[in-house]
Amino acid sequence: YMLQQSITQAAKTMGVHIEVVSLISRVLVEKDDPAFKTPTKPIGPYYRKKEALELLKKRRWAMKEVERGWRRVVPSPEPKQILELGTIANLLKKRRVVVAVGGGGIPVVVDDRLKGIDAVIDKDLASALLAIEIGADELVILTDVNGVYVNYGKTSQRLLREVSVNELEKYLGQGHFPPGSMGPKVKAAIIFTRRTGKRTIIGPLERLEEVISGEKGTVVLP
Repeated sequence: YMLQQSITQAAKTMGVHIEVVSLISRVLVEKDDPAFKTPTKPIGPYYRKKEALELLKKRRWAMKEVERGWRRVVPSPEPKQILELGTIANLLKKRRVVVAVGGGGIPVVVDDRLKGIDAVIDKDLASALLAIEIGADELVILTDVNGVYVNYGKTSQRLLREVSVNELEKYLGQGHFPPGSMGPKVKAAIIFTRRTGKRTIIGPLERLEEVISGEKGTVVLP
């Protein structure tokens, strides 16, 4: 909703008429994904320890102690298929701006039927899958830093302006990109660029035009 409102208003300010659509997106995951054995994504409110232990016993929720208390944690399975892909593709053909797979999409599994499941899909991985399936020319991932760094936060940190997918994967394996921040973005870039042979750009939101032109950010090449 917020993206839809902001894009519509920005276009109106520029004197451009566009139609923006926000689409609830179901994303298929595998019910036997290994992630279901190790819940890691915190969701919902914060609880006191006593409340957390009661919920653990009563609802069999996985609970984890964090900085401000206790929270429920759920698995983060890998996205396999975007069920609204056909609708998204049709809207794009009609030149609509589509906001989709928000928050990674709604995870569903196939058992005897299609059903929702308590999980959180990584939004970067879902975006990479969507970009692949619609045949996007490139994947642009916007963030709050200038791009992908190795040795981030150290005196030896270095911004990668251009990097091959193989080199980026090597850095990922060396632990340069934390799982909760740049890690998923790098993984999404690797998946998209390797699968399609097209580039991915990771860069700062406020420099969007320069990111798209390749002047800012990190360009991931095949």
